[in-house]
Amino acid sequence: MFDNNVRFSADAGGATVTEPVFLFEERRAFIRTRTHLVITNRQPGFFEFAATGDGVVARLVRVWVGRIEGRETIPSAYLGSVVLCPSSTLGPQVARLLRRASASLAGRSEFPRATLHRLVLLLRRFAAA
Repeated sequence: MFDNNVRFSADAGGATVTEPVFLFEERRAFIRTRTHLVITNRQPGFFEFAATGDGVVARLVRVWVGRIEGRETIPSAYLGSVVLCPSSTLGPQVARLLRRASASLAGRSEFPRATLHRLVLLLRRFAAA
């Protein structure tokens, strides 16, 4: 289901064992709109282009909801993605993500409102980094 080269960062954010956890995958891309150049962080030369300051480095954060089983975190539902860059508007992206999380958590979470609040706090942490 997942690419073996992708490292997920799971953040329980204060969740109990029975509460869902969120999994995040972050990708970066250098974008120069003048020449329509896009180089992802998986491609050679990304760091050289990103260091020039001739474009924008956008961050794509993909979010899953999952559960903890033993020592493993198992993703159960893909919620969507958020693009973090100076020109992006986060409002609609976060609203879409929260709607999907709300639907995914229905009946699975003891405290769905607190779980959604945790997701918002974790997304703020990503946006600030």
